[in-house]
Amino acid sequence: MSDSFVLGVGFVVDLEELAVVLDYISHDEHRWEAVSDDIGHWGDDRCVIIRYSNPSGADIPNEISFRFRCLPYDYPFFPIWLVCLHPSLAEPVRGGLYFEGEELKGDFLEDWRRFWHPIRKALPVFGA
Repeated sequence: MSDSFVLGVGFVVDLEELAVVLDYISHDEHRWEAVSDDIGHWGDDRCVIIRYSNPSGADIPNEISFRFRCLPYDYPFFPIWLVCLHPSLAEPVRGGLYFEGEELKGDFLEDWRRFWHPIRKALPVFGA
């Protein structure tokens, strides 16, 4: 099994650091962004949706996105929100589409591989 699917690997980062990481891994048509999600899915806790443009060579919009829980942290100087990035906490929001022959199909494992690997690779660079 690929290391992209190892459940024991996760990160806790603040929202500002996450924005820097997503900007760092964005290039050309590979665009990443984090958007606020205040729908209250996990009760009163805040969530963030991380979107990836998922270019696949087809002329169709193709976004992959997952929702992650955020936790408040009362830092002595100002409050911050921490994002818990872990495979077991990822809630799929939108899956990508992939051609299989002439049919368009979804593939959760391919979505996760394309989504998680760049994030996991970049976070240790930023000290997570």
